[in-house]
Amino acid sequence: MNYDRVNDESTILIIDDQPEFAQLLKTKLLKITKSAPCKVSIVPADNIKNYQEYLDSTILTLFLDIEMPVSGFEIAKNITKLNIPLIFISNHDILVFDALLYQPFYFIRKKYLDDDLAKITGWLTHKITNSTYQLTENSTTIAINTNDILYIQSNGNYVEIYTQSHVYTERKTLQTFISDERFKQFLMPARGYLVNYHSIAQVNKDVLLINNGVQIFISKKRLKTFYEAYYQLLGGEFNEL
Repeated sequence: MNYDRVNDESTILIIDDQPEFAQLLKTKLLKITKSAPCKVSIVPADNIKNYQEYLDSTILTLFLDIEMPVSGFEIAKNITKLNIPLIFISNHDILVFDALLYQPFYFIRKKYLDDDLAKITGWLTHKITNSTYQLTENSTTIAINTNDILYIQSNGNYVEIYTQSHVYTERKTLQTFISDERFKQFLMPARGYLVNYHSIAQVNKDVLLINNGVQIFISKKRLKTFYEAYYQLLGGEFNEL
Protein backbone atom coordinates (compact mmCIF):
# COMPACT_ATOMS: atom_id res chain seq x y z
CA MET A 1 0.00 0.00 0.00
CA ASN A 2 1.48 3.34 -1.04
CA TYR A 3 1.19 6.02 1.64
CA ASP A 4 2.53 9.49 0.84
CA ARG A 5 4.56 10.38 3.91
CA VAL A 6 2.99 8.04 6.40
CA ASN A 7 5.17 7.44 9.44
CA ASP A 8 5.74 10.79 8.21
CA GLU A 9 8.32 13.17 7.16
CA SER A 10 8.76 16.72 8.32
CA THR A 11 11.73 18.94 7.58
CA ILE A 12 14.03 21.11 9.64
CA LEU A 13 15.87 23.38 7.23
CA ILE A 14 19.33 24.82 7.88
CA ILE A 15 20.55 27.79 5.84
CA ASP A 16 24.18 28.55 6.71
CA ASP A 17 27.07 29.35 4.39
CA GLN A 18 29.55 27.38 6.54
CA PRO A 19 29.09 23.70 5.53
CA GLU A 20 31.07 22.43 8.53
CA PHE A 21 28.80 24.22 10.99
CA ALA A 22 25.67 23.19 9.09
CA GLN A 23 26.73 19.53 9.33
CA LEU A 24 27.55 19.90 13.04
CA LEU A 25 24.12 21.40 13.68
CA LYS A 26 22.49 18.64 11.63
CA THR A 27 24.23 15.96 13.73
CA LYS A 28 23.03 17.55 16.97
CA LEU A 29 19.48 17.98 15.67
CA LEU A 30 19.38 14.32 14.59
CA LYS A 31 20.12 13.33 18.20
CA ILE A 32 17.32 15.56 19.46
CA THR A 33 14.77 14.24 16.95
CA LYS A 34 15.69 10.54 16.92
CA SER A 35 12.82 9.60 19.26
CA ALA A 36 10.22 11.68 17.41
CA PRO A 37 6.92 9.93 16.53
CA CYS A 38 7.53 10.65 12.85
CA LYS A 39 10.43 10.86 10.44
CA VAL A 40 12.21 14.21 10.54
CA SER A 41 14.62 15.18 7.79
CA ILE A 42 17.37 17.64 8.71
CA VAL A 43 18.28 19.44 5.50
CA PRO A 44 21.23 21.85 5.16
CA ALA A 45 20.65 23.98 2.06
CA ASP A 46 23.42 23.40 -0.49
CA ASN A 47 22.49 26.36 -2.68
CA ILE A 48 21.81 29.35 -0.45
CA LYS A 49 21.13 31.75 -3.32
CA ASN A 50 18.23 29.54 -4.41
CA TYR A 51 16.93 29.00 -0.88
CA GLN A 52 13.31 29.27 -2.12
CA GLU A 53 13.66 25.80 -3.66
CA TYR A 54 13.82 24.30 -0.18
CA LEU A 55 10.69 25.97 1.17
CA ASP A 56 7.57 23.82 1.19
CA SER A 57 4.76 22.78 3.50
CA THR A 58 6.91 20.16 5.28
CA ILE A 59 9.16 22.79 6.92
CA LEU A 60 8.73 22.72 10.69
CA THR A 61 11.34 25.34 11.46
CA LEU A 62 14.25 27.14 9.84
CA PHE A 63 17.70 27.57 11.37
CA LEU A 64 18.95 30.68 9.60
CA ASP A 65 22.46 32.15 9.69
CA ILE A 66 22.49 35.93 9.64
CA GLU A 67 25.89 36.76 8.14
CA MET A 68 25.98 35.25 4.67
CA PRO A 69 26.42 36.55 1.10
CA VAL A 70 22.61 36.53 1.05
CA SER A 71 21.69 38.25 4.31
CA GLY A 72 19.73 36.11 6.75
CA PHE A 73 17.67 39.18 7.61
CA GLU A 74 16.78 39.62 3.93
CA ILE A 75 15.70 35.98 3.70
CA ALA A 76 13.62 36.38 6.88
CA LYS A 77 11.87 39.41 5.39
CA ASN A 78 11.14 37.58 2.13
CA ILE A 79 9.53 34.57 3.80
CA THR A 80 7.45 36.42 6.41
CA LYS A 81 4.12 35.34 4.90
CA LEU A 82 5.09 31.66 5.05
CA ASN A 83 4.88 31.77 8.86
CA ILE A 84 7.84 29.43 9.29
CA PRO A 85 9.24 29.56 12.84
CA LEU A 86 12.69 31.14 12.62
CA ILE A 87 15.72 30.38 14.73
CA PHE A 88 18.54 32.75 13.92
CA ILE A 89 22.19 31.63 14.17
CA SER A 90 25.15 33.95 14.56
CA ASN A 91 28.70 34.35 15.84
CA HIS A 92 27.84 37.83 17.06
CA ASP A 93 25.62 38.17 20.13
CA ILE A 94 24.95 41.84 19.45
CA LEU A 95 22.83 40.95 16.39
CA VAL A 96 20.13 39.59 18.68
CA PHE A 97 18.64 43.10 18.90
CA ASP A 98 18.33 43.46 15.12
CA ALA A 99 17.01 39.90 14.91
CA LEU A 100 14.05 40.79 17.14
CA LEU A 101 12.61 42.87 14.31
CA TYR A 102 11.84 39.61 12.47
CA GLN A 103 10.16 37.96 15.45
CA PRO A 104 12.28 34.78 15.57
CA PHE A 105 11.44 32.01 17.98
CA TYR A 106 15.00 31.96 19.26
CA PHE A 107 18.56 33.19 18.67
CA ILE A 108 21.40 30.65 18.81
CA ARG A 109 24.96 31.75 19.46
CA LYS A 110 27.36 29.50 17.58
CA LYS A 111 29.94 29.53 20.35
CA TYR A 112 27.27 28.36 22.82
CA LEU A 113 25.57 25.92 20.45
CA ASP A 114 25.02 23.10 22.95
CA ASP A 115 23.68 25.38 25.69
CA ASP A 116 21.33 27.23 23.37
CA LEU A 117 20.06 24.07 21.66
CA ALA A 118 19.28 22.58 25.07
CA LYS A 119 16.96 25.52 25.76
CA ILE A 120 14.79 24.83 22.72
CA THR A 121 14.80 21.01 22.80
CA GLY A 122 11.44 20.86 24.57
CA TRP A 123 9.86 23.30 22.11
CA LEU A 124 11.27 21.45 19.10
CA THR A 125 10.03 18.09 20.36
CA HIS A 126 6.57 19.56 20.97
CA LYS A 127 6.59 21.12 17.49
CA ILE A 128 7.41 17.79 15.84
CA THR A 129 4.81 15.86 17.85
CA ASN A 130 2.09 18.38 17.04
CA SER A 131 2.80 18.28 13.30
CA THR A 132 1.46 14.74 13.11
CA TYR A 133 -1.88 13.04 13.50
CA GLN A 134 -2.03 9.43 14.66
CA LEU A 135 -4.76 6.94 13.81
CA THR A 136 -5.19 3.18 13.68
CA GLU A 137 -5.70 1.21 10.48
CA ASN A 138 -5.79 -2.59 10.39
CA SER A 139 -4.55 -2.67 14.01
CA THR A 140 -1.52 -0.60 13.03
CA THR A 141 -0.87 2.87 14.44
CA ILE A 142 -0.04 5.31 11.66
CA ALA A 143 1.28 8.85 11.93
CA ILE A 144 0.33 11.29 9.19
CA ASN A 145 1.87 14.69 8.67
CA THR A 146 -1.05 17.10 9.01
CA ASN A 147 0.15 18.97 5.93
CA ASP A 148 -0.25 15.74 3.92
CA ILE A 149 -3.99 15.77 4.62
CA LEU A 150 -5.84 17.38 1.71
CA TYR A 151 -9.26 17.48 3.29
CA ILE A 152 -11.50 15.70 5.77
CA GLN A 153 -15.08 14.74 4.99
CA SER A 154 -17.74 13.78 7.49
CA ASN A 155 -19.70 10.62 6.75
CA GLY A 156 -22.24 9.86 9.46
CA ASN A 157 -20.42 8.80 12.62
CA TYR A 158 -17.16 8.55 10.69
CA VAL A 159 -14.73 10.88 8.97
CA GLU A 160 -12.79 10.18 5.81
CA ILE A 161 -9.27 11.65 5.80
CA TYR A 162 -7.95 12.22 2.28
CA THR A 163 -4.27 12.36 1.30
CA GLN A 164 -2.81 12.23 -2.21
CA SER A 165 -2.64 8.46 -2.26
CA HIS A 166 -4.92 7.10 0.46
CA VAL A 167 -8.20 7.60 2.28
CA TYR A 168 -8.32 6.80 5.99
CA THR A 169 -11.62 6.17 7.77
CA GLU A 170 -11.96 6.89 11.45
CA ARG A 171 -14.88 6.85 13.89
CA LYS A 172 -14.83 10.51 14.92
CA THR A 173 -16.74 13.72 14.40
CA LEU A 174 -15.51 16.71 12.43
CA GLN A 175 -15.71 18.79 15.60
CA THR A 176 -12.77 16.81 16.99
CA PHE A 177 -10.55 18.29 14.28
CA ILE A 178 -12.03 21.79 14.45
CA SER A 179 -11.01 22.12 18.09
CA ASP A 180 -7.56 20.59 17.53
CA GLU A 181 -4.68 23.11 17.31
CA ARG A 182 -2.90 20.94 14.75
CA PHE A 183 -5.69 21.66 12.26
CA LYS A 184 -5.84 25.43 12.61
CA GLN A 185 -4.97 25.84 8.90
CA PHE A 186 -8.07 23.83 7.88
CA LEU A 187 -11.07 25.75 6.58
CA MET A 188 -14.76 24.81 6.44
CA PRO A 189 -16.21 25.63 3.01
CA ALA A 190 -19.41 23.67 3.60
CA ARG A 191 -21.01 21.53 6.25
CA GLY A 192 -19.19 18.23 6.54
CA TYR A 193 -15.87 19.39 5.06
CA LEU A 194 -12.57 20.62 6.42
CA VAL A 195 -10.04 21.62 3.76
CA ASN A 196 -6.33 22.10 4.30
CA TYR A 197 -5.43 25.63 3.22
CA HIS A 198 -2.15 24.31 1.78
CA SER A 199 -3.98 21.83 -0.45
CA ILE A 200 -6.09 24.45 -2.26
CA ALA A 201 -4.86 24.75 -5.83
CA GLN A 202 -7.44 27.30 -6.97
CA VAL A 203 -10.42 29.24 -5.64
CA ASN A 204 -13.14 30.30 -8.08
CA LYS A 205 -15.81 32.23 -6.18
CA ASP A 206 -17.85 29.32 -4.80
CA VAL A 207 -15.68 26.36 -5.85
CA LEU A 208 -12.39 25.06 -4.44
CA LEU A 209 -10.05 23.00 -6.59
CA ILE A 210 -7.96 20.67 -4.43
CA ASN A 211 -4.45 19.55 -5.43
CA ASN A 212 -5.75 16.06 -6.27
CA GLY A 213 -8.29 17.45 -8.75
CA VAL A 214 -11.34 17.21 -6.47
CA GLN A 215 -13.79 20.12 -6.50
CA ILE A 216 -15.52 21.20 -3.29
CA PHE A 217 -18.30 23.77 -3.36
CA ILE A 218 -18.44 26.60 -0.83
CA SER A 219 -21.93 26.92 0.57
CA LYS A 220 -23.67 30.30 0.31
CA LYS A 221 -24.11 30.31 4.07
CA ARG A 222 -20.36 29.97 4.65
CA LEU A 223 -19.09 32.02 1.72
CA LYS A 224 -18.17 35.16 3.68
CA THR A 225 -16.67 33.40 6.72
CA PHE A 226 -14.71 31.07 4.46
CA TYR A 227 -13.13 33.92 2.50
CA GLU A 228 -12.38 35.90 5.65
CA ALA A 229 -10.47 32.93 7.07
CA TYR A 230 -8.84 32.17 3.71
CA TYR A 231 -7.52 35.70 3.21
CA GLN A 232 -6.33 35.84 6.81
CA LEU A 233 -4.14 32.80 6.13
CA LEU A 234 -2.97 34.43 2.90
CA GLY A 235 -1.92 37.47 4.92
CA GLY A 236 -4.33 39.78 3.10
CA GLU A 237 -7.67 41.44 3.67
CA PHE A 238 -11.00 40.15 2.41
CA ASN A 239 -13.16 42.45 0.26
CA GLU A 240 -16.77 41.55 -0.37
CA LEU A 241 -17.31 39.44 -3.48
